[in-house]
Amino acid sequence: MAHSVGMSWGIGRSPSVDSRAVLAFAVVELHSALVAASSGGERHPAAGDCDADTVARVRGAVAEVTNAAAGFPRRDREVVDRWKHAAIMRYWHRRDVFAVAEEFGRRLLIDLDRRPTGEDLSDMRDEVEHAASVDLAALEATGDEPTPLTGTRRSTVGQTELVKRIRGDRRRIAAAALLGGSATQRVAHRRLVPWLVAAEAALADAPISREGLADIADQWRVWRAPFASELNDWADVTIVA
Repeated sequence: MAHSVGMSWGIGRSPSVDSRAVLAFAVVELHSALVAASSGGERHPAAGDCDADTVARVRGAVAEVTNAAAGFPRRDREVVDRWKHAAIMRYWHRRDVFAVAEEFGRRLLIDLDRRPTGEDLSDMRDEVEHAASVDLAALEATGDEPTPLTGTRRSTVGQTELVKRIRGDRRRIAAAALLGGSATQRVAHRRLVPWLVAAEAALADAPISREGLADIADQWRVWRAPFASELNDWADVTIVA
């Protein structure tokens, strides 16, 4: 039986120059939106400091890039997805270690004279994964990354670790929603993130008793329970003095 190799493996027909131009325009607009969001001095997009119009512009630009790439072959779509991730990390989260990956991917996507090759995709994967590895090491060195859980054993945490876990939850949910995410992730962003913001502020404000921390941890588990299937297990903690 004959098989449609292109359709089965995501190779398909080459996108037209017009469709590539639409994608390039969308990439430029998303880049501009992210640069604008990140250029507010002390304002930090990932911390929820941006105004509603700025957030709406970035979300709309992300959607435009996603829509523009929807009909492209799998290789092109993966380059787009990895570039979006690098761009969000570089500008929205202000993680400069993703700059090389972001610039490399953007150059590939706005070049109308050639499509990304298999080697380009491999290089893009390497750049993003290298940046993520360096970024994680930096976060762990500065103590800004929650301690990972091991197996099914609960971690014992104090106020400092609890606030890091809640901050990490908020950042990852916000990033997933900004990039489109699943329906569950988008609902989590609408319902859970406001509570996480308030809890993070309370934890950062002043020392809290062990009982108070335990109450916040209990509330956290309740709030995130409807979305647990798509979230990590950072809330599975036992409070220590």
